[in-house]
Amino acid sequence: MTTQKRIAKRLDQAQSHYTVLVVGSGYGAGVAASRLARAGQQVAVLERGRERLPGEYPNKLADAQGAMQINAKGGRIGEPDALFELHALGLSHGDVKP
Repeated sequence: MTTQKRIAKRLDQAQSHYTVLVVGSGYGAGVAASRLARAGQQVAVLERGRERLPGEYPNKLADAQGAMQINAKGGRIGEPDALFELHALGLSHGDVKP
């Protein structure tokens, strides 16, 4: 269990203006956002998924199934902000079984 605090905020808590907007929170984006914030910029980082702290990631393949979405022609199975995303191009929604 981690004692790390969550830093994500809801969209309705965002400021009306930022000097820097970073899209995504991968390694490069995270480093850039951190450095810009330390340099005095007002930084917002937009991320599609939920904030996950250490210990909240799936440890087993069976647990990862609940953190997955599958996109196929005609629809999606799973949560839109799931950790893993599979694009099954060429398959129709009826071909994909949950």
